[in-house]
Amino acid sequence: RVRRGARAAPSAPQRSAAVPGRGAARRTVLAMATLPPTLLCVLYGITCLATLLLVKDALEALAEVLLWLRGLRLAPVPRSLRRSRLPVLRSLPAILRVRDRLHDECCAWAREVASEDGELRRDTFRLLIPTPLLRWAPAEGEFVHTSDPRCVRHVLKNAFEVYGKGGAMTRNFDDFLGSGIFNQDHRGARALPAWRMQRKVAAYEFSVSRFKAFAAGEVAARAEALTEALAREAGAVKGETGAAVTVDVQDLFARYTLDAICAIAFGADVNSLADPQNRFAADFDTASAITVRRFSRPHWRLMRALRLGDERVMRGALARLDDFCYNIIAARQARPVEEVDAQGDLLSRYMVAARIADEVERGVGAAAGKAAGRANGGSSTASGRSTPPSDAGSTTADACQAAGDYGQRLSSGSGAPAAPKCPMAALARGGGAHGWNVAGGHGDKTR
Repeated sequence: RVRRGARAAPSAPQRSAAVPGRGAARRTVLAMATLPPTLLCVLYGITCLATLLLVKDALEALAEVLLWLRGLRLAPVPRSLRRSRLPVLRSLPAILRVRDRLHDECCAWAREVASEDGELRRDTFRLLIPTPLLRWAPAEGEFVHTSDPRCVRHVLKNAFEVYGKGGAMTRNFDDFLGSGIFNQDHRGARALPAWRMQRKVAAYEFSVSRFKAFAAGEVAARAEALTEALAREAGAVKGETGAAVTVDVQDLFARYTLDAICAIAFGADVNSLADPQNRFAADFDTASAITVRRFSRPHWRLMRALRLGDERVMRGALARLDDFCYNIIAARQARPVEEVDAQGDLLSRYMVAARIADEVERGVGAAAGKAAGRANGGSSTASGRSTPPSDAGSTTADACQAAGDYGQRLSSGSGAPAAPKCPMAALARGGGAHGWNVAGGHGDKTR
């Protein structure tokens, strides 16, 4: 009812005309009211997440300004990337557009930065990507690219203990490289002993005397095969066309490097130079390329779980690479440990070092039992077996230290450990054919 003398309410068209936009807003509210509650919750969550990301991006920009005010200048962002920077996504779209030629673009960005800042910031710049959604980690959204010798020396020598591989890199490369020396992080109390053991064993293979005696010979022998492959491919192409030829030397150099590294690391002859269709070389190249693409694909874990796209191809390539590697390991395990120790390639050294570490950790052998007993507070028995260790982390560290000592003795030229007289004789009592622990298989992640 309308009171006497009161002004009549305007009709719907008049109300819309009096307050512009109110009708559209009302229709939007009514339309949302008719949506299912589940969809409303999803839209509300997306809105809150977008707001959170925008606030987080603003805070990270503010933190950079505060560092600049304190006199801490960060490496610059190339001008072309600054112009295309977006909120939240930052420079990721621009990087994805050039991902197939990223190395060339990085060189161009380095020249661009050097022309701006001169010698003070030569060849050092940052690439900005989205940071983790649910935690504050600004550093994980930045990649620093440098070819400045001073920066390289700082990272690899002067402050080496500060710069680790990081969780993202180890996770992305885990399927391909496992926990080997190329993917083992040296930061952290649990990771450092294993890295140090692998580093000591590998250092012997790349010492000056060892490199001259073994590695340089393999490289020279493969160089002859490279020239033969180059002449063969050039001659074959010229014979077909009768004109000037173009040969893909990058492919030849990649196969040459693979053959040399496999001989040094595995003691195996892949012979991909003689066979351009070599399956191992193709699978290795495929796994390497797909692993690198994971850095630009945040959803690669979902693709791997569903076996979609590249991750499905990756699974097949890794299965064939595993067959190749485990067949070599099985052949070594079928031989006495002493023969494997004398073979000299990197895989043989790691197998012997891992065997030593395993025996120390399990407390088998008189010397190993006494060492474990002293380290863990256990009492050694007359047979050399110790009581179960009270600290598993300490036992692992002792095992890695024993394997590292083996590598240290190799590097110093004193050979394998002197006590007992034949170190592998005591290890051979541990079980398995010829003293090897044959447990494990294709599911073992410690490649």
